[in-house]
Amino acid sequence: MGSRIGKPTGAILSALLLAGTASAFEEYTSESFGFRVELPDGWVAVEADDSTASALHVRFAPADDPGTVQMSVRAYATSAVGGPADVRRLVLDSVAGDDSISRPQEGTARVGDDGEALAFRVDKQTAAGTLRVHQRYVAGHGHSYVLQSFARRTSFKKHAAVFDRTWSSFQLLDASPEQAEAEALQEIAARCGSQVRWAASWEEAAARAQREHKLVLVTAWIYRGFNLTDSTMSATFTDPDVVELVNERYVPYRLTPELDVPFADHDAYGMGRFTFGRGALLVTHEGEVLDEAGTTSYGFLARGVDLHPAYPGPVAELPDDPLGRGAARLRRGELMEALVELATLEEARAGLLRAQLYRRLYRADDALRELDRALDADPDAELVPELLIERAPFLFRVGRLEEGIAALRDVLERYPEHARAPEAQFWLGQGLLRSSGRLAAEEVWNELVTDHADSPWAWRAAATMTGTSYAFGHYPPLDWPSPEDVATLTLPERAPLETREARRAEEDVLSWLLENQRDDGSWLTPIDLGRGAGAPPHDFKLAVTAFGARALFTRAERGSETRKALERALDWLVPAYESAYAAGGEVYFMDYGVWSRAFVLLALAEAVELGLRTRAEVEGTVDHLLQELAAKQKPGGGWSYYVRSDLSSDSSSDRSISFTTAGVLLGLQAARRAGFDVDPGLLEGGLDCLETTRAASGVFEYFDDGTGARGGANRGAAGRGPVCALALLRLLVL
Repeated sequence: MGSRIGKPTGAILSALLLAGTASAFEEYTSESFGFRVELPDGWVAVEADDSTASALHVRFAPADDPGTVQMSVRAYATSAVGGPADVRRLVLDSVAGDDSISRPQEGTARVGDDGEALAFRVDKQTAAGTLRVHQRYVAGHGHSYVLQSFARRTSFKKHAAVFDRTWSSFQLLDASPEQAEAEALQEIAARCGSQVRWAASWEEAAARAQREHKLVLVTAWIYRGFNLTDSTMSATFTDPDVVELVNERYVPYRLTPELDVPFADHDAYGMGRFTFGRGALLVTHEGEVLDEAGTTSYGFLARGVDLHPAYPGPVAELPDDPLGRGAARLRRGELMEALVELATLEEARAGLLRAQLYRRLYRADDALRELDRALDADPDAELVPELLIERAPFLFRVGRLEEGIAALRDVLERYPEHARAPEAQFWLGQGLLRSSGRLAAEEVWNELVTDHADSPWAWRAAATMTGTSYAFGHYPPLDWPSPEDVATLTLPERAPLETREARRAEEDVLSWLLENQRDDGSWLTPIDLGRGAGAPPHDFKLAVTAFGARALFTRAERGSETRKALERALDWLVPAYESAYAAGGEVYFMDYGVWSRAFVLLALAEAVELGLRTRAEVEGTVDHLLQELAAKQKPGGGWSYYVRSDLSSDSSSDRSISFTTAGVLLGLQAARRAGFDVDPGLLEGGLDCLETTRAASGVFEYFDDGTGARGGANRGAAGRGPVCALALLRLLVL
């Protein structure tokens, strides 16, 4: 797979000829990927061009017949592809519907001295004839390995004994001390989320939900082929507030790539073999999806408690005393009811509970006020360390970093044996990471992992140190957004309207845009909350503000509040784009600049069409946007936000994405209508791409296939069809 790990059809099953300089080996050893294998006499080994620092592809073949008899080893990070069963599933998905593949057969086969491995066999039609391809799947030392053999189908049996003998010699190497230490840390990190009472299957989840009168929380992290750690497990499902609420009110179930759930059907919710990304769903035991979000959060779960009272879970009798009732309601996610119970209580523990309630509402100032008041009230000695440990992270949340670090050092010195000391150590590491860097943070976290390996805070520290974001040097800010920003990004309650009330819906949207526009003219996006003050505008923010401005175009009567809001948005867009461009920034797996450039171009061009801006005012910016989009055009004529799945590779994908291309075309068409000089080749290439991704049924494929052939008959997401059809309509008809 290598840099093309997300496209296993070509990567795993292609019969590629050997290339490069060959050397004779009696044994092939890869120290980096931790294995050795003995080669047959007269065979040679060549490492393929798609090998990277994190993915190996090495081929073995007889020196006199390298084309039709081969063995190979591919090794990937297990975090990218999963274990043997996951890898085999990737292969099965990749060959589904491939007319060149026949006679698939699953089973097991021998690997190593006496081990049985999962296996898979197919026949594949190629220009060289029909090949029989056999794969075995093993894992170890943080890697998953695909051991592949192929030969002509008519002669496969002749070579089978050589293949079997070779793979019987396959051995994993002993881990180096550094590898052993890294593996131990990963094992501890893998315990994140284990406090949650997960259902092992949809059937179990549905049965429990029906029996316990709960909704099923379906959480998804499906990034097949991407070497990404699961941040939902390492952060969300180790958060004590989330763990408590999930176990109290929901039946949690982790969606698997097999999508063995009733709502996967397109007539229900709709998912398929290319389902990708993360998300959270609240689902009845009958499989009806009631709510969804981009990721699991405490706010989403608490909203589910409020919006779906018909699923309360087993309700025990509440305690008689207000303090006990408040604690019970807090545990159940009934936040407003808990606040009522606790509001008038003066004891220090009530203040602690109110602070914990405010933590769930992202109200750090209110939480600090409660904790300071409780400490001033001369609480019981046993409660003091708990109040101090609770208080210190809130100092981070309000921007008092050094004060928070000092408070955590003090409490750990005074109460090193307290039950919540591991929590204090974790947060001290977080503070030191921002103030002093990795070495200072890792000193604290490694001590935490060594001394408290059974603590969820140690698991979280290990997961932080082995996580993808940490490896990139991305550390989300510790300070919280203002309550106003949190409120802006809180989804409003659903209030479905009749079709005849469409105008009311439009008016409500307009009111929301006017009420929630920021003073600088932009609109807030969720990703802003993780970037910190002073960061250049994110691509999502540019695109969202461009759409916000466009939504005001037809309502912006001169002198009205709407016109003033529109002017602020347009005034923000140009310098914000220039700031983002000047800041640069690395592109990792995805290039969302394709979206932002297309939609800023669309907004500015339409503003010129409507007389809201002159060509002279925006011409320089529009020309620059056109240059950037021209540079991002793919060989197939379209555009894509997907770059690569393996960051150790310098290469990027050349394939176009249908709906990304459509978005760019809408911007280019608007620029041409407004009189700007648009290269016809950009439009023609985009048109070719859309026409090749559109199947005869009218469904648009996600990617082009790189061959220029017209799209197949796969059922695709309905959401991408309209924008693709609109771009074609405007380009070909209007």
